[in-house]
Amino acid sequence: MGCGGSKAQPAAAAAAEPAKDTTLLAKPEGEKPVWKIEAAPDGGMILCGHPGSGNVVPIMLFGAVHMKDKYKFQMCDIMQGEQMSPDFLAMNPFHQVPSAKMADGQGIYESAAMLRCLALKFAPETYPADKQLIIDMVMDKRQTDLYQAWSPIGYYAMQIKPAPEKDAAKKLNLVLANMAKQFLSGKYLAGDTLTIADYLVLPLILTLSLAATSGMGYKVPARWEQYLADAQVELGQNWTESTKVHEGWVGSNKEKIDFIEFEADGELPPASGDWKIEAAPADGLLLCGHPGSGNVICQMIFGLAHMKDKYKFQMCDIMKGEQMSADFLAMNAFHQVPSGKMADGTNLFESSAMLRYLALKFAPETYPADKRMIIDMAMDKRQGDLYTVWGPIAYYSMGIKPAPEKDGAKKLNAVLATMATAFLTGKYIAGDKLSIADYSILPLINTLTLPTTQKVGYKLPERWAKYLADAKADLGEVFTEAVKVHEGWVASNESKVEAIEFEADAVAV
Repeated sequence: MGCGGSKAQPAAAAAAEPAKDTTLLAKPEGEKPVWKIEAAPDGGMILCGHPGSGNVVPIMLFGAVHMKDKYKFQMCDIMQGEQMSPDFLAMNPFHQVPSAKMADGQGIYESAAMLRCLALKFAPETYPADKQLIIDMVMDKRQTDLYQAWSPIGYYAMQIKPAPEKDAAKKLNLVLANMAKQFLSGKYLAGDTLTIADYLVLPLILTLSLAATSGMGYKVPARWEQYLADAQVELGQNWTESTKVHEGWVGSNKEKIDFIEFEADGELPPASGDWKIEAAPADGLLLCGHPGSGNVICQMIFGLAHMKDKYKFQMCDIMKGEQMSADFLAMNAFHQVPSGKMADGTNLFESSAMLRYLALKFAPETYPADKRMIIDMAMDKRQGDLYTVWGPIAYYSMGIKPAPEKDGAKKLNAVLATMATAFLTGKYIAGDKLSIADYSILPLINTLTLPTTQKVGYKLPERWAKYLADAKADLGEVFTEAVKVHEGWVASNESKVEAIEFEADAVAV
């Protein structure tokens, strides 16, 4: 599974004082100041955010290294609510950082999506065609497993979250060990040259290396220490300048952090079971996973719609632990579905990365060059905000999680409303033709319409119901075939769920 997106991080007041912000207009006493966006450099970008955020730092790094006079940074103090100003919301209706505006007026957001867009435009050597798959898999992994495991320790160091549990270091180091095994075969994450994958991951590793974090009792694994040291040397002053506010912020919390007796690291799980991988079709894909998974269905829709005899599905029953077999671990050390193997031996995992790779190879019309930014932003938003609020209701309907809180529908519908505003300006996510963003999102929307979910008390907003109906009509038997196991699974839980008296949706302001 791949599910992660950039989040707005609260910024500390004053770890390292940023330059005085001159973008605030004077207002009568008692009124909040209004943040106004400045002009982007000619042919370039103005990046808006707080320099203490680990999600903003990657874009700062890229701009400083590769854009020079086409890059400008503007402070947006999210502690003061400046991201709720009309100018900011016009750029990014999700009011999160990092966000940016290009000189042509386009607003861009979601850190991974931004890096892809900027790399293709200003520094294609940081996202070379022959490395795009591994870069995308790394970036998706950073936004999901790594970010989730990093947050308890990283955000305690920033004094945003309470002290982590004693198993937090063990959980984090297991993810780092798998990432090192899968990606760090060279100096950096995709070889011996820095790429946008490194820009995205490096700020998280930096936080783990700082004195406040080590004072907590956490030690960065040696391989990742070397990785960070190599990058710091290579990036030089650009690194120092881009990270100084973040380092100052974390450093200011050193005396507030308690030492934690973390549990000892565990070992990577050994291979077990006798699941054997089949052969991929000639010049095609063998997709491995469970057809009940909404993350696997994305790939099933693509394969059935666009690959024909070059697509084959093989069941891997994760309920029986088949993903822990030697054959599966050789394909994906993270033992997650979906995973796939191409006829040439290329291993694929992380659902969004897989869809990009397959689209460029088999159906480029589903990921057209002039729509990639909006597609990437929508897919990142699906993996982050949407998946987070979808999970409580959907996984209860599947019998995986306990009943959701009463505000679950309100939270979900708030995200769906903003996504509709940002992305559903046409029939589908990126216009009037189905794209890989739709293949990624449709399985989640479909789950929300099933009888079991309706019994829970959730009703899908009308705009999304129309979106789903249109896609079902266009995809026809492809959609029916891809979702039938999932729909049967959810239906089998109908007698086990109870109705929830969800709170009414919030009124937009």
